[in-house]
Amino acid sequence: MKKFLRYLEGHETVYITIWGMLLVLTILTVWVSYHNFGIMNIVVAMLVATIKGSLVCLYFMHLKYDNKTNQVVFISAFVFLAIFVGLVGSDVFFRPSVRYPESSGHLAHAAFEDLSQSTPELVKRGQELFKVHCIACHALGHASGKFKSEISSQKIYETIVKGLSDAAMPSFSDLGEKERWALTHYVDSLKK
Repeated sequence: MKKFLRYLEGHETVYITIWGMLLVLTILTVWVSYHNFGIMNIVVAMLVATIKGSLVCLYFMHLKYDNKTNQVVFISAFVFLAIFVGLVGSDVFFRPSVRYPESSGHLAHAAFEDLSQSTPELVKRGQELFKVHCIACHALGHASGKFKSEISSQKIYETIVKGLSDAAMPSFSDLGEKERWALTHYVDSLKK
C-alpha cells in the first residue's frame, strides 16, 4: 500500500499524459467514424477502443501497479471473452449458405428472372395462392370479387404488397416476390 501511495504522489504528469492520450484517441475515434475503410471498419474501431480501454485499465484502474493475482484474473476474463467470440465467429463466418426451395418465396435466382412477365406457370401458381389466401374475401358473388379492367399489373402488385386499409385487405408482403407476382398475374387474368 505504501508503494502505491508513493506512486500517487509523484506521478501527476503520468495521469495528465494518459488523459491527453485518451483525448487524442477519442478524437481519432470520431475521425475514423467518418471514413469508410471497407471490411476493416470494425478492426480499426476495435483497435482504437482496445488501446483506450488498456490505458484506462493500466493507469486509472492502477492495474499496472496492482498485485499480480489481480492482473491474472483481469486478463483471464478477456481470454475467455476472446474464446466465446471466436466460437460464435466460427459459426457465423464459416456457416454454409442456405438454399431455400422455390415454394418458400426465397429464390437465389429471382434476380435473373423477369417476374413481371406473365407465364402459364406463374398464373397457375397464382391460382393456387388465390385459393389459399384470397378466396374468402374475393369469392364469386361478393362485390370485392370483381376486378376492374383499367387497373394495371403494377397497381395490383402494389396492392398485394401494401394491402388496402379502406377495404380491410391485409398486406401480403410476407409472401415471396415470386408468389406476389404469381398472384398479380392470376388476378390480372380475371379482369373483366
